[in-house]
Order: sequence, then structure tokens, then C-alpha cells
Amino acid sequence: MSELSDIIGILLLRNNCVVIPEFGGFVAKVVSAQIDVAKGVITPPKKALSFNKNLNNNDGLLISTLAQERNISFDEASLVVSDKVREIKSTLNKGERVHFQNVGFLFTNKAGAISFEQDRFFNLLLSSYGLSSVHFVAEEKEKEVSKTEDKKTKVISLDPVQKSDPALESVTEVSEPVKPKNKVLKTVIKYAAAAVLLPIGFYSFWIPLKTDVLQSGVVYSQDFNPFNKNIKPLYNSNEKRESLEIDTVRNGESMKEITSQLSESTTIFSYPIDDDLFVPVRLKQESNEVATSNTKELENAYHLIVGCFENKENASSLVKELNNQGFNSLIVDFHRGLHRVSAGHSLSKERVLKIKDKANSSGLSSWVLKK
Repeated sequence: MSELSDIIGILLLRNNCVVIPEFGGFVAKVVSAQIDVAKGVITPPKKALSFNKNLNNNDGLLISTLAQERNISFDEASLVVSDKVREIKSTLNKGERVHFQNVGFLFTNKAGAISFEQDRFFNLLLSSYGLSSVHFVAEEKEKEVSKTEDKKTKVISLDPVQKSDPALESVTEVSEPVKPKNKVLKTVIKYAAAAVLLPIGFYSFWIPLKTDVLQSGVVYSQDFNPFNKNIKPLYNSNEKRESLEIDTVRNGESMKEITSQLSESTTIFSYPIDDDLFVPVRLKQESNEVATSNTKELENAYHLIVGCFENKENASSLVKELNNQGFNSLIVDFHRGLHRVSAGHSLSKERVLKIKDKANSSGLSSWVLKK
């Protein structure tokens, strides 16, 4: 359970939705920084988590990550997740709490429904990395200090002429000057607020301008270092290329003509796009699995993935069903043993997000893939 718990916590750092197949999903929502004047606390932005038991369709994210971590196949990882789900359900049925590292607790309430309590001591928002709550003097304490300083002290003063006659002593009230502590407290609050808001403002400008987060949708830890230099890889003409399985392939030959020249042991060969550009092709992967859309558009587009299937017939059935509902669905590719099905694609990320809203209204769980 601990390994699956750690993986879910890591995935929520870079994703706003992580689904546990046949159980439910964690959904994250960004909450802005808050200032509680009454309690004297400034909290940085964070991710607020909730658990939705209806998000139980397998989107392939959790199982693929587990397969990479353990270096096992997708099917083996699916069996591991199924065992963990049975273990979680058994624990909840016993009335015990299930802990997810850095995420929170799941438990069964008095009504018999699954409830979720988020971990308050870990912030899953990468843009708030290293920021903690700032405490200052609360408004109520500040009023108490002001009342104490306003109290007057009684001082007995004697006129020099009347010192010989104690009966002529006069009692006067002298109020001590109040030190401007209120101004000092207000200054401290301003500096504390600046200490929290300045880093947020800086990285809000720095990260979109100096990184590719707007294109990839992913923020890396090195993006928070202003002195980090992004060195672009240069093409090295002297670099050794992997030897091809086929020596001579002529442009214009069909796929059937090319594969007929290969030996039975050949699994990968290079397909010629033009005289200088070759694309590696896996023989077991059927090139007809991807819909016949514009190749360059598909390679550079955003795809809204709504399902991943090992069986191609299941993927094709979903494509047909989505197209009947008005989507522009297709099988995007064959990735790590899975056929990834898209409900729509576009070169514009905003257009894909509109398609995502439509998919959500149809009850589809989805995530965006950038080719």
C-alpha cells in the first residue's frame, strides 16, 4: 500500500486528477493565498483536494507510472493496483482509516459513505514550493496592547513653596507618552506580506516567460532556479546512428513492399519520409491504427485522451461511440502496449480545453496529451 500511496502523492504534484481504477479519484483545485487578520496568519497558495468515487475509469496514468517504477508490464501493474484496491476496501469496511502519503486519509463516516481528510502539513502546489505560513500579531492582541499603554499613572508633585506644609500637597495625574507601537506592528505586517507575495509575483512572471510550462503544462523543480541555464541540445553530425535493419529502402514503396523485404526476426526498421528523414517503425505496431488525419497536425497537436486499451477492438468501439456523440474521435497512437483514444485534437490548447469541458459534461474522464 505504501508504494501506491507514494506514487499517488507524486502524481498529484504534477496533475490535478489521479484516478484509482475501480475505486475513485483525487481531484485538486488551486486555492489562492489567504490573510487571516483575526488569527494573525498568512497562508501561501495551495492545492485543495477532494475525493470523488465516481471517477473510477482507468485513464492509464497510475498504472503506467507504477509499471515504470517497478519495471514491470502494464498487465502486471494492473493486477497490483487491483490487489491494492481490494486491500483499501477491506480496510474501510473494518472501520479503519486508509492513509495516503502527503495526500490525506480516507475513512467511512457514520452514514456509511467514504469521506476524505486532506493532509494539512504538506502543500501539493509546486509554485508554492518552500513557502510556509507567516504569523504576525493578531488584531485582538494589538488592541489589548493599546489599552494597556493608554492607562494613566498617578504621580504626586509638590510645589517648591509648599514643601514645608504637607497639608498643601496637591495630587495631579500625568499620562505617560504612548510609544508608536501600532505603527511598528503595521510595518511588520507589511514586510511579512511582502515576503510572501514578492516570491509569488516573481515566479508568476518568471516561469511562464522563461520556461515552456504554457506549452507542456508541466513545472519542474529547476524552473524555480533563476540562475539555471536551459542548454538546448545541438545536432551532432558525427554521432553514431543505430544500424538499420534494412539497407536499401526506396521512396514511394508501400508498407507492404517494404515489410516483404525484411527477415522474420526484424522487429524495427526505418521508414523513409524523404531522402534525409527516416522514421523508426515497430513491425508489430499496425500503422493503420492511427486515423488518417494530417500527419503534421497530429504530431504537433494537443489530444484529449479519454481511454487507453490493450485490445484494439475496444478502442475502435469507443471511437465509433464518441463520433456518434459529435466528437472528432480517433486512435492517437499505440504507446507502451496501449491504444490511446482521443475525443478530439487541435493545435490550440484553448480549443482542446473546450472539448474537455464537453467531455466532462458527458461523464468522460480525460487528460491532455501534447504530441
